[in-house]
Amino acid sequence: MCGLIVGDRPAADGGRALRWEPARNRAASPMRYDIHPDDLYRLTVDTDDAGEVFWAIVHSHTHSPPRPSRTDIGLAFYPDALYLLVSLADPEPALAAWRIVEGEVFPVELLVATDA
Repeated sequence: MCGLIVGDRPAADGGRALRWEPARNRAASPMRYDIHPDDLYRLTVDTDDAGEVFWAIVHSHTHSPPRPSRTDIGLAFYPDALYLLVSLADPEPALAAWRIVEGEVFPVELLVATDA
């Protein structure tokens, strides 16, 4: 699974998530993700035209914890976005958020708000 969460401003600037945009995994692999270039282009144009940004890059780890791999770190091209990783390694999925800036990885606390 891979895709993007679009937001009103970068997560690094306190932006708010607006919506989930699924994308195709060009790698077609349970061990690696590569957002399909056509999807990435379409989402880049659509978010830019709407004055929005990539708030988070999301993908799953099917057999490992929700921590960025060396490959994830090397492919982290959006320093203002969060990287949300969903682990399916255990019966109960796990979610973790990270900022990846110039090869350095920083954990981010997630606060989930629900509408009352």
